[in-house]
Amino acid sequence: LLLLFSKIGNSLDTTQPKNWKMLAKWEPHASYIVQFSFIAIHKGHIFNKLGLWSSQKGKYQKALEYHEEALNIRKELREENYLHAASLNNIGTAYSDLGNHKKALYYYQKALALQKEFYGKEHSEVAICLNNVGTAYSSLGNSQEALLYHQKALIIWEKIYDKKHPHLASGFNNVGEAYRTLGNFQEALSYFQKALTIRERVYDKGHPDIVNSLSSIGGIYVDLGKFQKALPYFLETLTIQEKVYGKEHPRVADSLNNIGGVYNNLGKSQEALPYLQRALFLQEEIYGKEHSNVAKCLNNIGTAYNNLDKSQEALLYLQKALVIWEKILGKEHPHVASCLYNIGIAYDNLDKLQKALSHYQGAMAIWKKSYGKEHPLVANSLNNIGLIYEALGDQEKAQEYFEQAERIKRHLRI
Repeated sequence: LLLLFSKIGNSLDTTQPKNWKMLAKWEPHASYIVQFSFIAIHKGHIFNKLGLWSSQKGKYQKALEYHEEALNIRKELREENYLHAASLNNIGTAYSDLGNHKKALYYYQKALALQKEFYGKEHSEVAICLNNVGTAYSSLGNSQEALLYHQKALIIWEKIYDKKHPHLASGFNNVGEAYRTLGNFQEALSYFQKALTIRERVYDKGHPDIVNSLSSIGGIYVDLGKFQKALPYFLETLTIQEKVYGKEHPRVADSLNNIGGVYNNLGKSQEALPYLQRALFLQEEIYGKEHSNVAKCLNNIGTAYNNLDKSQEALLYLQKALVIWEKILGKEHPHVASCLYNIGIAYDNLDKLQKALSHYQGAMAIWKKSYGKEHPLVANSLNNIGLIYEALGDQEKAQEYFEQAERIKRHLRI
């Protein structure tokens, strides 16, 4: 019976929505049967599939527990190193989903070392691990390192697969994400579009990877300041996700947050707030109050209140976000810089110019360290610092900052 449930589980790809009804029926029986088995390899397979299915449902803590069970079994199977590596990789993904990117990186690197040992350096499984290491570096704010790993993964996949393979689409999408964080938005957009083209050929419309591509393209249009272009991508993403996952899934919360962010940028912050507040409620229900995604919602709500000239209220949300991000990500992460910048705007609106100046300077220092001196966010900071000096009556210093900002914008053609 265990062998049968192991085979059924292995035959059902958790990323394919067409399999989800069958997986929902399989899950309670599999989780019961696995408790009474002594055949290690099949037991490991079932725990692994339960973990992947839990992750797909957004139950990330449960996914972590199942993958740890699978790992405990698989690391004893000395001749099955690739299974041991797969479980390490899956534990990394569970930690990533839970917002613990340092632990995710640790497990991804262990998985990568084992995969290289088992397969050699040019295998699809090695590329998957390289890709995941890159994603962890990106989440930790090390975008240059992330780009190197994503490019290595893409090179392997381009050698192995034809031009329509889903792994190639993942490679394009992740290289695009790295270029996006580095401020190279046009390059990022071209990679995202390549990924979407492949995915639309391979998958049905409701597939998670298509949704991921739509969301990525929406995000780039936000970065390019093309908010009207971004909105339809995020709205389509939300419609698909609510249909496929239901209304209380982590990915739905992410889309609500993205839509709220776009409405903020369009100057429609009153429309943004219901989306952002619903996103915050979901994120806190799913993750608790101290998670990076919760901080992201708090940051966006703070931005909305800034836009609505309620900067005192904005500060309450922004300072909560700052505390969470500094605790989880450290004080030099780009997300911390975004929050400092928004706090600077709040103080600016409240005519507390020295406080605004110190927050803008703090944000700029982090962005320079993370992205280099010629990045759009650095230009924005320079411009705002210039405005503060202008308000303080130091026109010469203000002009110096305005000129630096303009030089960057000309260089980046923005």
